[in-house]
Amino acid sequence: MPTYAPIGKATFRSEGSFTYYELLSDGDDIVTSPGLLQIAAGIQKRGAILKWDPATTNVTVPAVETDCNCILADDTDPTSAIAPCNIYRSGKFKADAVIWPGALSHALITDALRKVTILIESVMYTDGSLVKSVPTQAEAENARKVIEENKQREKDAKKAIVAEEEEKVPPRDSPYAYLTEDEKEKESQLADIHDRENEEKAAAEKEKEPGKQPPPPHNPAPHTPPSKTPPPRKSGEGD
Repeated sequence: MPTYAPIGKATFRSEGSFTYYELLSDGDDIVTSPGLLQIAAGIQKRGAILKWDPATTNVTVPAVETDCNCILADDTDPTSAIAPCNIYRSGKFKADAVIWPGALSHALITDALRKVTILIESVMYTDGSLVKSVPTQAEAENARKVIEENKQREKDAKKAIVAEEEEKVPPRDSPYAYLTEDEKEKESQLADIHDRENEEKAAAEKEKEPGKQPPPPHNPAPHTPPSKTPPPRKSGEGD
């Protein structure tokens, strides 16, 4: 049945397609509010956890975990001027979709958001790995343990390399002190220290250089034994 005195007819058209980033885990108990994203905040993406001042509606980047009380609904660019924006003040959001501010603690941010009825929920990727909003104490300790173990492995590897280099140089006193007085005067070069390993490698490489190939072995012509066929007789011989 047509409506009485319609004021217009709704029409729709496609201007292109895009994938909207899934931020909310469900659509229940969603509360939004308008805000003014401040210039100092810079460009912010949908899902960014921010600070909203209900008195001024100013939206800024949180400096501490307790400042976190809203999530940005749309990409907003305030670089040229303060920009109006929409924020979520409550709802359930996916832990892998929100943008955490700076180096603040995820666990404390999650607690601060929970106090204003914004719940960050864990999600599971299709490959089975879990994205959590807050790690347990045991998980955090084990993660730090892995880092410390890797640091120790690197230190051990470096020590092993240094020890291997030291083993290549045998302990010794100055050979010059053990020359006789005559050798010190006439043959002091006997005390020179040689790196035999590298000298042998250098000699082998020098032999491989073009133009310095060893001469081919001398192969004398094969010896041919004398023929046993008797020479031809001259005319008149043996007749």
